Parts: sequence; C-alpha cells; structure tokens
Amino acid sequence: MFIFSYWFSRLVAADPGRKRFKTASKATISVITAVVIMLIVLKAAGSSQITAAILAGVIGLMGILVVNDETTKAKKVTTGLVALSSAVSLGIGSFLSRYGQAENIFLVLLVFLSFYLQRFGIRYFSLSMVAFMSFYFASILHVTFSQLPWLLAGVIVGACCAFIYNFVIFKDRPANVLRSSMKSFHIQVNLVLDLIIELIQKKQIEPAQIKQYNRNIKKLAEYARVVSEELGNTDPHDIWPGVTAEQMRLYVFDTVMLLQTYSPAIRKFSELKAFNHFDIQQLLLKLVESIREAEVLNENPTHSLTDAAQHLQELRQKLSELEPQDKRYKDWLYLIRRIETISNHVIDEAYELQQAIVKQEKQPQKEAEEKEDEEDNDEEKGLKPSTKKSIQAVITAVATLIFGSFLSPSHQYWALLAGYLVLLGTETIGSTFVKAVQRSVGTLLGAAVGFVVASFVSPGILEITLLFICVFMAFYFFPITYSFMSF
Repeated sequence: MFIFSYWFSRLVAADPGRKRFKTASKATISVITAVVIMLIVLKAAGSSQITAAILAGVIGLMGILVVNDETTKAKKVTTGLVALSSAVSLGIGSFLSRYGQAENIFLVLLVFLSFYLQRFGIRYFSLSMVAFMSFYFASILHVTFSQLPWLLAGVIVGACCAFIYNFVIFKDRPANVLRSSMKSFHIQVNLVLDLIIELIQKKQIEPAQIKQYNRNIKKLAEYARVVSEELGNTDPHDIWPGVTAEQMRLYVFDTVMLLQTYSPAIRKFSELKAFNHFDIQQLLLKLVESIREAEVLNENPTHSLTDAAQHLQELRQKLSELEPQDKRYKDWLYLIRRIETISNHVIDEAYELQQAIVKQEKQPQKEAEEKEDEEDNDEEKGLKPSTKKSIQAVITAVATLIFGSFLSPSHQYWALLAGYLVLLGTETIGSTFVKAVQRSVGTLLGAAVGFVVASFVSPGILEITLLFICVFMAFYFFPITYSFMSF
C-alpha cells in the first residue's frame, strides 16, 4: 500500500505546474491542426503539394517551442516574425537550389547566426533557428519557385495555429502555474519526509534506501527551482494574500536545506547507534511527523505547526541535558543540533506564511534587486561565449557536411541537423559529449523500434495516431531526458 501511495504521489507531482504537459499538448495539437487544415486546403484546390502540409506542421511546432521571450507581448511579436523568417528562408532556399554548394554555404551561415545572435536576445536565436529549419526543409526537398506559393501558405497556417494555441486557447496563467508548482513541491517534500520517518524507525539503514532518498532530494531541488522561477513571474500575494515572494523563496530554500541535512545525519546516526537513545529517536520522529502533517498554505490551518514547535522545544530541552563532552554523544550531537536549528527556521517561516494568509495582511511587494551584467560591464579577454559557440558550430557544420556527403550524398543534411541539435543548449565539452551519446543511443534504439512497429502497422488512422503520440511524448520528456526524447 505504501509503494502504491508513493508512486501515485510521485506521478501527481512529476510535472510541477503541469508545464511539460501543457507545452507538449500545445505543440502536438498545433502540429495536428496545421497539417489537417493544410490538407483540407490542398484537397479543395486540387493540389498534390503534400510537402506544404508537412511544413505547416513544422512551423506549427516551432512556433510553440522556440518562442521564449520574457513577456507575452514580445512572444506575440516573435511569433509573427517566425512566419516572416521562414518565408524569407524558403525563398532564398528555392533560389539557391540551382547553385549547388551555395546551399551548403548558406546553411553554415544560418548555423553561425543561430548561435552568434544569442548575445542580442533570445528572439534572434529563435528567428535564426526557424530560418535554419525552413532552409533545411527547402534543401532536402529541392524546393522550386513553382512550389513556393503553397509552402508559404503552409507557413502562414502553421504560424496562425501556433499563435492561437499559444495566446488564445492555452494562454499563460502564471497564478495557476505557481499554485500547481507549490502543490508539486509540497507533495515531493512529503515523499521525502515519509522516507525520513522510515529511516528513523529502522536501526539498520540499507544503501538502497539512501540512494532512493538522494534521488528524491535531487527531484525536490528541481521542483524548488521551478517554484523560484515562477516567483519571478508571479506575485504570490495574488494567490495567497499577505504572502511575499521573498517569504516564499526563503521558506522553499530552507525546506530543501533541512531535508538535505537529514540524509548524512541519519546515516551517521545509524552508524553510531544513536537511535539506541530512545528519547532522541522518538522526539525526531514526532518532529518530522508534525512537519509532515502541516498544511502551510491552507487558509484553515491545522495545529501541526504548533505541534512541531512543541516537539522542537522538547528536542531542544533534551539536547540541553546531554553533555557534549560525553563520548557517547559527541560524534552525533552536533548533527542533532544542526537539524534542530534548521527545523526552527522552517517552522518559523511556515508559521509566518500561514499567519499572513489567515490575516490577509497586504504587504508591499519588495522590488527585486537588479542583477548587473558583469559580462557587459567588465572588459573581457578573448572571445565571448556566443562567438566561441558560433565558431564551434560552423566547424561542426562543415565537418558534418563533408563526412555526411561521403556516407550518404542524398542525406548529408541529416548529419548537419543532428550536429546542430546536439550543440543547442550545451555549454561545455563534457555536456556536448553526453548529449551526443544520448542522442546517438536514443536515435539508434528509436529507429530500431520504429522500423519494427512500422512493419506491422499499415498506413491509416493507427499510423497517424502513433506518430502524434510520439510527438507528444518527445516534447513531454524533453526537459527530463534527452535520450528518451530522441527515442
């Protein structure tokens, strides 16, 4: 029963703010809508330009995924510019298709601009990436001027679908995301506290239990980062009157710190037989259980925080009775004191949040301190990171085009695309290597499974359904595991 409850809670909390589900849903539905609309238009016009429907889906997808400006207004502008960038790139692609190596030179230029222009803002990166993908599309299909009108129509349909799903149907609701993110955070906190209770009750701790605990702590830290990011976009006062962003951040930070402290402490307690001291074991157990039961952001709070404060006071009293010089206690007493200190911070901060909600005291929101961009103010020696990355990307692009042409002259651009995607979002040689391995493994396994499945599935509704399920799964798991996304 505990295992079922554990995994059910993990599933509920797995997507803080349901951001991954929302993004994957928007992307998938946008692709489906764009392709279906374009197919209907093509059929009504008696055209067989199926590539226009595919391009509409590509733009519908990218209009969701690459538009990452800070404000909604800026995102709307970028979405419109995405269509313009794609249209211009397609036009250039159809023109250069007759000039052989000119296509390759322009592709390499787009790769360079994608990384170099990041220094001027995320919008320029987005537009360069869309231009690259559009030109890539035109290159592998050898688009001609006669095909261009229908392709431009596909671009418009795809961009319109992306706009509608981004800003009309699935428009951002920061308050809901923050509320959901805090719910996921508290679920994960309780999962960790359940593990702590289990560890305290056992006198002998297995290495597998410590590994499970550390995995949950790592997951909790991820959820805390999500909450911190959302606090930058949303005033928690709008959801929980009286609560400030600074209070919430401090509470989240100290809660994570407290739970991170328990892991080495409990392991040390187990090694030194500290839990043979029955009073210490029971007081710690009561303290953790009362924290576990506290509903910090509930408008009708229970007495769990009061109970936690009482158990903390009892623990503090017990510690005062133990002599630090006593050889039986000196190796682990400091760990108990550390837990007591951080627990006191968390309980106090939780109590402040709870009281602010109950009293609904309106507190002026403190302005966040603006961070100075030292990279722009200080003189730098050598090349800037964006310049280095763009040069690396150009070298990669040239190398993949050369080696790709030897391996498969008709599919050399696939190698270029793979190299381009691996370089995206990597800052170090190590991270680039890891991502390359993940993509290689995911692609090989995905191709093997895909070919087998395709041999058993005939063209039709089932095939299309599986295709869009793969699109959804890819972008749902992308923030978690790149290898599974590639698969």
